[in-house]
Amino acid sequence: MAFAWIPPPVKPEGVFHNWDLRLYSPDDLFHRTVDIVKQTKKILDKVSRAKVLTYETVLKPVLDAHQFSCLQGVLVTFPRHVSECPVLRQAAADATRTLEESNVEMSMRKDIFDKLVLYKEKFSSRDNLKPELARCLNYLIHNGRRNGLHLNEGVRNKIKSIKKRLSELQLQFTRNLAEENSYLLLSYEDLTGMPYSFIEGLNFDPDTKKYEVTLKSHHFFPVTRKCGNPETRRIMEYYYQSRCQPQNTKILEEIIELRQQEAELLGYRNHASYIQDILMAKNPQNVKKFLIDLTKKLKPPWEIEKKQLLELKKKECEKYNLPFNERLELWDFRYYTTLVEEEMYTINQDEVMEYFPLDFVTHQMLSIYEQLLNLKFSYLGNVQKWHDDVIVYRVKDGETDHLMGYIYLDLYPRPGKFGHACSIPLQAGCLDSNGRRQCAMAAMLTNFNRPKHSKPTLLDHKEVW
Repeated sequence: MAFAWIPPPVKPEGVFHNWDLRLYSPDDLFHRTVDIVKQTKKILDKVSRAKVLTYETVLKPVLDAHQFSCLQGVLVTFPRHVSECPVLRQAAADATRTLEESNVEMSMRKDIFDKLVLYKEKFSSRDNLKPELARCLNYLIHNGRRNGLHLNEGVRNKIKSIKKRLSELQLQFTRNLAEENSYLLLSYEDLTGMPYSFIEGLNFDPDTKKYEVTLKSHHFFPVTRKCGNPETRRIMEYYYQSRCQPQNTKILEEIIELRQQEAELLGYRNHASYIQDILMAKNPQNVKKFLIDLTKKLKPPWEIEKKQLLELKKKECEKYNLPFNERLELWDFRYYTTLVEEEMYTINQDEVMEYFPLDFVTHQMLSIYEQLLNLKFSYLGNVQKWHDDVIVYRVKDGETDHLMGYIYLDLYPRPGKFGHACSIPLQAGCLDSNGRRQCAMAAMLTNFNRPKHSKPTLLDHKEVW
């Protein structure tokens, strides 16, 4: 019997790491993390010892340290979002905690801040910095002041301690949600109104004769939009909003308290003032004014829409002999908004979904970007990737054929994977320490229902845009 030889997956041109995470052990992640911290500190220590302050001895190595930490760090932190192995996810969470703590230490180095300030004030003019480098220098100094590096040592130590604790709490908060895998057992009657394609994609529990409905976004949003059973929508909303409530409530309360302490130490009235300082609005007062003005403008159309929604709810309650409480509950909004689309605008989302199979949407989306941005996408089959589900595309300039980067599409749910939708940079499209441009890489994580029984995954309109 002849067997076809299958070549091993290859690393695409310009990609720094092997992204088959199944090849890494927790020890690999640990040792890489230790090396990242050591090498980053080594670069900054050299800046601290610099006697002659130039772009090459101050600003460039600071930027190199950041680029090195980001490029190397993503390999040891990314597995917590996508790995099927709980031990590797835990190792990645530990690596993330170590790197976050190291980042706090590096960002709180007064010796580096003082070098940057001195370089800007006395020596940067002779280097004739390009505008983006001058802007970056200003940003680093401003960020240093926002970290309190211009304050006395006692205050700086308090701020550093708060930042480390905040980092630890925020990581634990997100990890609790990521590892949350509870589900509800619902009968066919409980799921009244749900499309057959949705129910067909659910796991069926033979013992209870019920379906497993998770609290992940790919189950929660369809059920709260389409399920005609108000009790099902209510319990879905309740349990979704209550995920990790006991542990995360305590974490959130401590985060709020620490953020206020940090803001006051830095001379801000509150955390909102601290955050808005570098954003477009500049202060909470402008945000509040904008929201109040927007509320006034939205109130008249909302009164009309609310009346429509209540009329629909009343009609449906009468139809199914349900009590009508003359108000819209939290779990009513998505459902009755969908009904408005169907009954008043004759939009049948089930029929609309037939026009949006996932593969078709993906190809059309890439085609649009090719036309708008003059790009060229090429599917890559046999490349290194963290899961067999992942689809990889190479991106080139449509005119020059110059390699620009890669996108990795991880579209389906699995145990331990990040439960919503996000985009995570894996390799920045920037200049490396030698002045060569490295190609960009990004992963898009979603949780669309898997194809089942040779039927494609169909997207509703909200999932498309």
